[in-house]
Amino acid sequence: MNKIKFTVLAIVAAFATTAAASDIEFHGYTRAGVALNQAGGTGTCYHLRGADTDYRLGNECDYVIEPNFEITMAKLDDKSSWGFHFMPKVYKRWQNMGGRDLDPLAMWVGQVYFFGNNIPWLANGSLWAGRKYWARLQLGINDQFIENEDSDGVGIENMDLGFGKLSIGFGMNSGSHSSADYDYTNNVDTVGNAFGRRYKIAAQLTGIQTFNKDSSLQIWGAIYRDWNDEDFKPEDSDMGYRIGVYHNLGLGTAGNVFVGFKYGAGDDISNADGAAGLGRLPPGADDDVEPGKLNKAWRVFAQYGVAVPSIRTSFDVLAEYRSKEFEYAQGPTGNQFDKQTWWTVGARADAQLSGPFRALLEVGYDNVDKSPVTGESENLLKITPVLAISAGNDPWSRPTFRFYYTYAKWSEVNVLDDWSSPGSQALAGADKKSGGSFGVQAEGWW
Repeated sequence: MNKIKFTVLAIVAAFATTAAASDIEFHGYTRAGVALNQAGGTGTCYHLRGADTDYRLGNECDYVIEPNFEITMAKLDDKSSWGFHFMPKVYKRWQNMGGRDLDPLAMWVGQVYFFGNNIPWLANGSLWAGRKYWARLQLGINDQFIENEDSDGVGIENMDLGFGKLSIGFGMNSGSHSSADYDYTNNVDTVGNAFGRRYKIAAQLTGIQTFNKDSSLQIWGAIYRDWNDEDFKPEDSDMGYRIGVYHNLGLGTAGNVFVGFKYGAGDDISNADGAAGLGRLPPGADDDVEPGKLNKAWRVFAQYGVAVPSIRTSFDVLAEYRSKEFEYAQGPTGNQFDKQTWWTVGARADAQLSGPFRALLEVGYDNVDKSPVTGESENLLKITPVLAISAGNDPWSRPTFRFYYTYAKWSEVNVLDDWSSPGSQALAGADKKSGGSFGVQAEGWW
């Protein structure tokens, strides 16, 4: 741990010493908190198994630290700028049974890439190469990445075509390991895992103006396959693909509507990293999803947000539906086909009381058909009232301190996710179908 701390301090010091010779931009994001469970013990989160995501307030049982350093090394007469981006990262979830192991908060490199911005020869676009948080599209109150191409790779972004901006890139997810091909004892890849790297080519056409200056259309697409052959040749395997169409409709003082549709098919489309928002692993299948079979998923969503200055309050509403079909190995009976749907509705109100004090209320409901636990339809209701103290007058003022209470009620025992909400069922009681946590979470970006 001391070695990690020393390394990070040395990196920060190196950035500081080069500040006089280079332009350095420092920004980032972080959150942290502490909570108790109303039944005793440490607070936990609540997530329905089989659901793709959950609602944020009082439901982020983790620590996130993401400081970003961007060094501009050169500025040319053609208005382009060239440099290097570096982001150390800490991500730590609360441990099983609601306990915590605060140390070590291990740090690794989340992003490290070179860039060239505003390059005239690339239609004023940007060039990058390295490890990058790349091509992300996010929903609000459930903090869901509808699109996410994070990977090692190379790409060109935001080339101005006049009617829209084009981005295209090549990526390989070198951080993903299968249990069979990763040596966890020595923390190294095996040869089998090196052969099994997945690569993708993704593109986005964004900023296509539609009804008015605040309304635009965007189209996202990607193809992917495995590089998997012991003779270092591409394996003749089925190719996966996905496409998304999203529209943002600006309504002026009446708010904003964001709608979208996404479809994907191919090998292992249910993995978060392979599908970028198409869904989690199928119930009962886990690692037995058959490559190149009838694995497909689609989703639709609508998000509405509005601010009402007269009452110093903002409102957000979200509705989403996802369906996925998959084939998985089932022993001597042969391969089995299955289908699962998930839908959710949620809303949040955020009102300024006086000065830095704010009151928030978030309500979310999730339903999973063909639950991985019971095979039946299961649901989760989560309600979180919050008193917040923020550094400003609007809902996005940061930092903010949220003092919250979360009440959750689920349809059957043991349907809560054992990774997103570890220990929730045990702390509530083995036969209980409701529970609650209260605590404080601090969040900020700069």
